[in-house]
Amino acid sequence: MALYIILIFIFLVFLLIATNKRTQSLGCLLSASQTGRGSLRVCALNTDDRHYKKTNNILALVAIFVMWFLTAFRAWNIGNDTNNYVTYFENIITTGMSSQYRIEYGFQLLCLLVGLFTSDPQVFLIICTTICYVGVGFYAFKYSKNIIVSSVLIFTFCFSIFTNTLRQDIAMVICLYAYRFIKDKRNFKAVLLIIFAMTFHVSAGVCLLLFANRFIKSNFILNVLIALIFALLGVSGVLNMILSGLGLYDNYLHGQYAGTGWIAVTYSILQSLFLYGFIYSAYRNKTSKNKVVLVNCVLHLFVNSLGFAVNLFTRAAQYFLLPLIVEFPNACYDGKIKFKKYWLLLFCSILLIYFIVSLIFRPEWNNLYPYHFFWD
Repeated sequence: MALYIILIFIFLVFLLIATNKRTQSLGCLLSASQTGRGSLRVCALNTDDRHYKKTNNILALVAIFVMWFLTAFRAWNIGNDTNNYVTYFENIITTGMSSQYRIEYGFQLLCLLVGLFTSDPQVFLIICTTICYVGVGFYAFKYSKNIIVSSVLIFTFCFSIFTNTLRQDIAMVICLYAYRFIKDKRNFKAVLLIIFAMTFHVSAGVCLLLFANRFIKSNFILNVLIALIFALLGVSGVLNMILSGLGLYDNYLHGQYAGTGWIAVTYSILQSLFLYGFIYSAYRNKTSKNKVVLVNCVLHLFVNSLGFAVNLFTRAAQYFLLPLIVEFPNACYDGKIKFKKYWLLLFCSILLIYFIVSLIFRPEWNNLYPYHFFWD
């Protein structure tokens, strides 16, 4: 537990650094029309900005490296499903791809490709971890306007799941770039990426809902009411009856995931509600320009709200959570948010506290404690 407490403390220090920056200068471009001390002062301030950015980049890089290291070199009992994926890897490289494994062929092919070079399952875990952290880290460094906050969000959103659901983890990272293509109106490339992601986990198909952005209204109250209706239908059991009548998710509707885990589901809904409300407030006067961002938030809220019926819906909602690693801090800078420093500190602090609290009181959600390296 001491390891995680130290990590939380370090991230809190990083947050204080990230939110204690002076107002940025306008940049040296203004100095082209200025002379004398004013010009020198602008350039000096810009130099401070560059130094600040470089420091933040180094801190974020170190943080992501530590997360990668702890995930890549974990013991096989860290993460509820790690042992299962080790078994899959060993069986697939021995007997080849097969439908009997009931896992997607893209993931099986990855196992075979790694198996051409090594039969060591730990190397396989290292490769999967590298794919995930390099993918999400590169995205954050390229698009985030506060990389420290994004690194904290990577820890709170990704660290636990990157030790657990390997197939979906890789699919989520692929879909993260599909989301960016949709934002850039490069829809064909986005579709190809989503289809590719589905070869690792079929649930990636939920990201196709992002193409419905033209049909989803930017009405905050309306969308919250719809989410509330979904939640009530799940709580009452009506949604389970509807899905069962349609012949959907029969394996889950009558299994251990049906009507359970309501504490985690409630937290996920509250989290998505805050993120949606925050980003909506930031872009209130620019909703058309930021339609994809807002629709992503709406879908995150909607899918989480279905979790009262089957709590696995919260896993599907994680596809829409990953882009918020960048969109949440960016909303603070692109939108009109008062006291953004305090909002960043408050939200990220709550996420960090929740991580520790869930670790203590709900360790069965994902086996992260006590932490062991594979060589222990």
